[in-house]
Amino acid sequence: MKAGRLGDEATRPENAPVCPRCKGVKEGPSKGGSTDVFINGQPALRVGDRGEHTGVCCGKSTWRAKTGSSTVTINGLPIHRVGDDIEQGDAVGQLIMGSSDVEVGSGGFGAKSPEDKRSLTIKVTDAFRTLKGVKARVLSPDGVKEVEFDGATQLSDMHKGSTVVVQKALQSSKADAGAVKGIVPSGTGMVAPKKKAVPAPMALMAAKSSPPKASGTGGVQAPDDDDIEADVPASNGTSSSPGTTTVPGPNGGTVHVMHLTVHNWVQAVYKAFGVKFPKGAWQTATLAVREASMLSGGVQSETDVVRSERLAAQGKTSAKGGRRRAKQTRTPRKQSVAGSATRYDDTLYIVWTPSKASKRQKVEVFQCTVDPGITASSKGQPYLLEGREYRLINTLHRSDKYGSGALAYRILDKNANVVTLVRTRDKRYIDSSDDQSGPALWNNEDAAINMHFGGSSTAPTGEYVGAWSAGCTVLRHGLWSKRYRQFANITQKSSDSRRPYLVVSARYVRLYHEWVAFCKGNPKRAKDPRSVLKLGVLEKREINGKYIPSLLDVKYARANPSRVAPMLFKIAKKK
Repeated sequence: MKAGRLGDEATRPENAPVCPRCKGVKEGPSKGGSTDVFINGQPALRVGDRGEHTGVCCGKSTWRAKTGSSTVTINGLPIHRVGDDIEQGDAVGQLIMGSSDVEVGSGGFGAKSPEDKRSLTIKVTDAFRTLKGVKARVLSPDGVKEVEFDGATQLSDMHKGSTVVVQKALQSSKADAGAVKGIVPSGTGMVAPKKKAVPAPMALMAAKSSPPKASGTGGVQAPDDDDIEADVPASNGTSSSPGTTTVPGPNGGTVHVMHLTVHNWVQAVYKAFGVKFPKGAWQTATLAVREASMLSGGVQSETDVVRSERLAAQGKTSAKGGRRRAKQTRTPRKQSVAGSATRYDDTLYIVWTPSKASKRQKVEVFQCTVDPGITASSKGQPYLLEGREYRLINTLHRSDKYGSGALAYRILDKNANVVTLVRTRDKRYIDSSDDQSGPALWNNEDAAINMHFGGSSTAPTGEYVGAWSAGCTVLRHGLWSKRYRQFANITQKSSDSRRPYLVVSARYVRLYHEWVAFCKGNPKRAKDPRSVLKLGVLEKREINGKYIPSLLDVKYARANPSRVAPMLFKIAKKK
């Protein structure tokens, strides 16, 4: 039978669902395929790859390759060929176009084997919990079987040549502009319509406790409320798209599939600093990471900034960046604000769940600054303390100037209507040297330390903060930009019962992609919150069981322990 490829067409079943745009359309091309196996220069088509019967379809006319060769697999999945079944809802059609010179097998899944059958246990978790609403798709000579389960399941009566595809769309972000519908298994680097976003990722870790060997693959789930379901690349590096792990030729035993999400990473940071992580619906956890820069080194348009934030929310970051990854690196702190203007070189994370984190996780990421760009008080420049739990309450930022639409957060201490800050009096960072009076701690009853926009319009925001921050956390977006309005929507929808805010530094905290690499293949390590900490760095910043923040010079701190004591922070003890 002729091998299927990206772009080859399938018939639409007569009883398949249609929409007004699709009515009358009888054929449609495949939209997915292998990223590393090509036939006639096109990605090879495999069971599970999707297609559409029209490019303007509302979603009802998408199809998926259902059956394939029983003897030839690509990326652990049976190759799909002319005459093999496709499914559209409950209806079945066939692939009608394929390669003119590459033929595979003899049709369908082939004859059933009299071999002994076996069972396989699948366990699915993230770093901290078992996951719900997981789907296992078994591809075997007996056909295709789907099983939905919570946490773990045992699959029985499986042929040796079966393939199991485990699918869980867990994390999502509103930073994406559109939605790709369907499920695309494997290491596929899906080819999608230009105006539809390739979905977000989640690090997948498959740990075997018996013979099965699992490899990560990519996939996409149909989203809810205009979100892209964001599952991330496999930790073994074999996947470029989300939420699916393939277990080829299972030999029995147990396979543990672990999703490592950005939500997990933020939760681990909270736990590592002893801050209670909120778990209720729409209870947000906000984290600012000083010196975690997503600046590109060149001019970034608003589109560029949003793209970097979208990729970071999906977990697609690296030290070098690239076409499908945002660049995120550590930026050194300068000795003086004078001559080195403050930039948007920090990163803000907001995570929550609309129901339960075992079902769905939400994350948004923003380029920001946590530090002041100007001195607005004779008391000096204010800095938020690291490792200290603050809280966020709804407010308007400069409503006298910007009106009732200037939605923002006020930053306060956990249990008080004041905010504890550290100030310097001569525009010098405390990590370079002490000023004449030394660092001063102030409780400011009326200090307007907010979390707000970095421009007054929809215009793109440059990389320099300027006068927009005198100690506030400032997002790199104008008040009326679409991206800031998404942040404003979070401020209104988030539960006011508890909105913790934590500031840390990339100097001693692993960035998300570093954490995934550190935990690779080691579920036990991922469950330890201290895995996000660079303990070797912290050891050099320790004073009497507490640690020196990035704002403070180590030599000065050791020489003046009583003066700097209020600035030091604790970390969770090893269990």
